[in-house]
Amino acid sequence: MISGICAALTGILLASRLGSGTTGAGDRYLPTALAAVFLGSATLRDGEFHVSGPLVSALIIAFGFNGLNIFGAPTWSQYMLQGAILIVAVGLSSLGRAIAEQ
Repeated sequence: MISGICAALTGILLASRLGSGTTGAGDRYLPTALAAVFLGSATLRDGEFHVSGPLVSALIIAFGFNGLNIFGAPTWSQYMLQGAILIVAVGLSSLGRAIAEQ
């Protein structure tokens, strides 16, 4: 129920921002949302999904995107940064798991 309410609220806000409603309006936000969720599950507790992990990782990604915008970097560099952050987080998580098993 909470997820449905959040999705409806997000749809209303997006439609009010764009001035119209289409089925593909939020497609450009999907990779960032997925990266935030997977980054959040990989960094704090490996494989466990919780609220604080994606929230912190969404802030990290948003600050990175904003910093690149301030420096005038091209748009493709934002997605490269997003992928690099995700790869580093998964790599560090795997390294931490390997160390913990020893």
